[in-house]
Amino acid sequence: VKIADLSTAEIEKASADVSDEAIDRTIDILRKQRRSFAQRAQGSAADDGDRVTVDFAGKIDGEPFDGGKADDFQFVVGEGQMLKEFEDAVRGMKVGESKTFPLAFPADYPGQDVAGKSADFMVTLKNLEAGHLPEVNEAFAKSLGVKDATVEALRADIRKNLEREVKFRLNTRNKQAVMDALLAKAELDLPKASVQA
Repeated sequence: VKIADLSTAEIEKASADVSDEAIDRTIDILRKQRRSFAQRAQGSAADDGDRVTVDFAGKIDGEPFDGGKADDFQFVVGEGQMLKEFEDAVRGMKVGESKTFPLAFPADYPGQDVAGKSADFMVTLKNLEAGHLPEVNEAFAKSLGVKDATVEALRADIRKNLEREVKFRLNTRNKQAVMDALLAKAELDLPKASVQA
């Protein structure tokens, strides 16, 4: 192995700071993880952020298919847990209501047997709950195990954790940049036995 003059190698050292926006996004994620749900009033229509319980059955060319049927299935409307067409069909429904709708599975859908195909679904809305996000306050900070149980301490803990994660990723990226620069400047003479093997 011969390594050429490295004085001409250029390596850009990546760096990044943790912004207040990144801390706010992390707090939003934590709030979503700890949200509670309460029964919506009778006659309410399903909307984004609501947790719904549905029964559904789908058919392709009039025939049931694997994964196309479920009872008491729960998901939160508008969070992308279901295909958009499915969520759009459920949005606006009321408890006890049933609906039939067409759904086109994308060509890149993970289920190969249904990818690129069209199905007809029957869905019945059985339960509807509104999501409630916790307030960002001392009780929220305490529920997350923050030592001082203040919002300021929560933000400081999140900043410290994000900075540690960013530092780890940047170190990994910087090490890879050094290795790439070394490989670009190195001449590797492989033994004939290795090449022919």
